[in-house]
Amino acid sequence: MKNSLLNISKFIVIALSFLCVNGFANAEPASKAHKKLTQYLDNLQAHEKLMGTVYITKKGEPLYEHHFGYASVKDKRAIDANTAFRIASISKIYTSVLLMQLVEAGKLTLDTTLEGFYPTLPKAESITIEHLLTHRSGIYNYIEDLNFHAYKEGGQTREEMEQRIIAFDSQFKPD
Repeated sequence: MKNSLLNISKFIVIALSFLCVNGFANAEPASKAHKKLTQYLDNLQAHEKLMGTVYITKKGEPLYEHHFGYASVKDKRAIDANTAFRIASISKIYTSVLLMQLVEAGKLTLDTTLEGFYPTLPKAESITIEHLLTHRSGIYNYIEDLNFHAYKEGGQTREEMEQRIIAFDSQFKPD
């Protein structure tokens, strides 16, 4: 089952990439590409394979927006532009890409320490960007906090998250 879902997910990413590159960026009229993509996404949703939002831009200008499926299956509440999604670990890849873009632009190095950003964090002077990217910082995994489920649903400010992390000792020396 897990492999099947993984294969479907890979196919969807490939198909969306193909549609975006070939239909939206090239000669195919936008309305035809929009119609094909909308039909494809609606078909996946009709067969309970995917729910979500697709929002495509080019140079900051919106080209396509489509919402499909339910924000709440139980209540049959449809997904819309304001639906908040739990993204969990998928944000790790985006964070990594953004950090590496900052490295490429010369604004950070992999050896940049956290003390300039989070000076009150334990061992901030010895934790580097590379440690964060490779999960070798020693920073406590706040998901293991017994109170995690009590506060995970609500928004957290940067200060609140920093205080949660500071409240726990480092798990190991950064390496």
